[in-house]
Amino acid sequence: MTDDPNDAYEVAPIPPGELMHSYGWWQCVRNGELQWIGPEDRMRELASDPEARNEARRSKMHHDRKSADA
Repeated sequence: MTDDPNDAYEVAPIPPGELMHSYGWWQCVRNGELQWIGPEDRMRELASDPEARNEARRSKMHHDRKSADA
């Protein structure tokens, strides 16, 4: 991995035949590892804006957190 994560993100359309391709969604990849899938404008925002990435991670971590009842 590079020291500067901003230059490591790439945005590309999901290839034909892949899951979610029919939605016209794009993927945001960091160092060859898939990070997010979604609309092109959101993927470009995540690739270029560190604060947007941090917010997306916080949101995902909150979403994945299990409740104390579970």
